[in-house]
Amino acid sequence: MRGTAAALPFAEGSFDAVTGLNVLYFLERPAEAIAEAWRVLRAGGTFVACTQMRDNDPELREVAPGW
Repeated sequence: MRGTAAALPFAEGSFDAVTGLNVLYFLERPAEAIAEAWRVLRAGGTFVACTQMRDNDPELREVAPGW
């Protein structure tokens, strides 16, 4: 199956947990990906996201404009 962060190929409420690890800063519209993560979560599910600190990895400025 193929999908995107904003259009996951899974039914609503498919998962107990969804993660977004080191990905949100690569997306033009990260809020869409977060909304999609919530869509595929079961009621009471867990969404966990993490990212690098702005000052921790200055090389990310090249791949994430505005970082």
